[in-house]
Amino acid sequence: MPDLPKIAFVVAGGTIGMLFSERHGGHVPSLGADEMLKWLPVGLPCEIVPIDWARQPSCHYTIGMTTDLVELLRKTVKEGAQGIVVTCGTDLMEEMAYLTDLLWPYPQPVVFTGAVLPPDCPGSDSKLNLIQAFTAAASEKCWGQGVTVCFQDQLFAASEVRKVHSSRRDAFESPGRGPIAEIVQDKVLLYRTPFRSATLGEYVTPAMEIELVWAALGCGERLLGCLSKGPD
Repeated sequence: MPDLPKIAFVVAGGTIGMLFSERHGGHVPSLGADEMLKWLPVGLPCEIVPIDWARQPSCHYTIGMTTDLVELLRKTVKEGAQGIVVTCGTDLMEEMAYLTDLLWPYPQPVVFTGAVLPPDCPGSDSKLNLIQAFTAAASEKCWGQGVTVCFQDQLFAASEVRKVHSSRRDAFESPGRGPIAEIVQDKVLLYRTPFRSATLGEYVTPAMEIELVWAALGCGERLLGCLSKGPD
């Protein structure tokens, strides 16, 4: 019997791991990797290595933290992982996935996923998205495809994906291109291989923080003036 592929499961926060708290009056980070792995069907053809990396809101992440995550993912590959599933918040998923793709020189697939609805909400997409992400990460068809985002039966290239809705379960699209693959039951149907830019190098860390200011009709110089005065 052939060895099962080793899949690293890295939890980096997100709605997918939240449950309602009476004490806090809302959904809070609650589930770790081991709890979420109970959602997977028995007999999934892979060996899973769970890693609880972080549980925090999307707005707390930085570029530096994302490069730290990439270093962790690299470590799992060097230790024998043949695929990786990462859960995180949907508000930053396209950015984290894209930066990871720019820094990912390996053929092993990295599949980001998450949820719009927490797992204790009726009609939640949490369990399905996680199961399908593992299906993709364990598939030989996903080797060499770069970093992807798995959501609602579809697999999107990290360089093309966008979050287009804040409450619908089909929250992600690749405008003008569409998904690179679909997950049908327990199979990956690959449609195309995305174009990938050359990777940036093995060790890339941000040298400084750079603010992003949106320009629009009627904007004055107030924001630029405040930024020019420094952090105080």
